[in-house]
Amino acid sequence: MDTTTTGLLSALTTRLDSIDQSAVLRAAAIAVPVALVSLPLMTIGRMGSKFIDAKRTENALIAAGVPHETEFWHPVWGIGELMAKMSVSKVMAFLTERHGGAVIFRGLHKTSLLVTDPKIAQLIIGKYNLPKGDYSSVEGLLGNSMLTTNGAEWSHKRKAVNPAFRVSFLQNILLPITVDRTGEMFDVMFPNSPAGGSVNLQDLFSKITLDVIGLAGFEYVFFYVILVGSFCD
Repeated sequence: MDTTTTGLLSALTTRLDSIDQSAVLRAAAIAVPVALVSLPLMTIGRMGSKFIDAKRTENALIAAGVPHETEFWHPVWGIGELMAKMSVSKVMAFLTERHGGAVIFRGLHKTSLLVTDPKIAQLIIGKYNLPKGDYSSVEGLLGNSMLTTNGAEWSHKRKAVNPAFRVSFLQNILLPITVDRTGEMFDVMFPNSPAGGSVNLQDLFSKITLDVIGLAGFEYVFFYVILVGSFCD
């Protein structure tokens, strides 16, 4: 050990020895409870701020005449109770059926505009080029991808996948594969569907999607669509 290192260690040891341990313990006894109380208060404060912003946005959209749910709506948690009983996809289908191609909804501290009308979607995306919403809650699942990014970063990622959207690729590769896997789905679905029973199409469509991705993107056959499993209720 060289002289410089020895000197530093000696100075550090001297400094530690000079600290009043009882004072440190007293400070810790005060700081820890304060931290335990402050963290929940900070969280509540952030949630409160988001709730106020969400209510402000909701009120502005309602005042502008955008359709919104009233029967299953609460002034505090919005349609939170409905969202607790149904999946997100079912809530969206329910709202679209009741209110048409554009409807606003709020789940406690987040207000969303649900657009299913193609013309309205084209106006929003093409003319106004509005940014995507906040995906921070599912960032671990979606990552920093085209689904979550905006602006120049989105453009950079979009260019990387442009070959997958070429007309020649869609016509010569993707379309035949999709038709083939859809036919396979029907061949599996009809013989295994109980007479008068129901079929879980969402599960089947997921299997088709995985098969098409495997074949078109990696030339690999997953055979997911022929795995009968639990798609018939």
